[in-house]
Amino acid sequence: MPQNNRKDWVPPSMLKFDPFADLLCAKVLANQVLYGIPASAVVALLGLQSNYDNARMISKNEKLSNSLQKETTQIALKHFKSDKPFGIRAFTKSFLKYNNNVPIADLTAMGIPIDGATRTHINPPAFGPELSSKPGKGVGTLDLYARIPQGEDGATKHVLPLGAGGGWEVRLKIGGPAPVSVKDYNIHILSGDTILTLTPELGGYDPIAGRGLAVYGIGVYLSPSKVYSPVGAPMPNTVIP
Repeated sequence: MPQNNRKDWVPPSMLKFDPFADLLCAKVLANQVLYGIPASAVVALLGLQSNYDNARMISKNEKLSNSLQKETTQIALKHFKSDKPFGIRAFTKSFLKYNNNVPIADLTAMGIPIDGATRTHINPPAFGPELSSKPGKGVGTLDLYARIPQGEDGATKHVLPLGAGGGWEVRLKIGGPAPVSVKDYNIHILSGDTILTLTPELGGYDPIAGRGLAVYGIGVYLSPSKVYSPVGAPMPNTVIP
């Protein structure tokens, strides 16, 4: 039997964690298309890996290491292992463990618990995400948030629910009259995180002239096989800041 049936399957010591994490990230990068994982999610995971690797390299050097650097390494390690986007635990739950595109042999090789010889098919969530927004940091940007409806299996405020291994898609209409049907939302943006920043480039509007334009939005979750959930409730009225 593989050793990945432990309750805490992420190795606790750095000595064992480093090769475990290197293998997992390498397989995700090599099989991103096969697994159907959004590029943004892979980039985020590898970013956490890079932050940890850089801190770890310095902390292992006795000439460069100090107490502050060791603390920095521990913080980077915590984020990399985390169950918050896009730490290994969260990434595994959203994009690997329940993703039917990932062979069981690959899960075993990566040290991910398989909970039995086969996996039950995971349907997309029964409800779409509920959207909210607030002004972003850049000129003409808007931060969009996907709030997971209460009761969805496996949902937390930081992690996509089970069945949403393909991420979520926000569908927008910018300017003009309010949409009367789902087809009126002509801008579709895929995200692997629960937060998405709408920029002038993504939305196709001028950052200055676009201020005050109405933004209408709805969201849907995607299963690993890109099956859509029902559409979530429309986003409350908002405008480009």
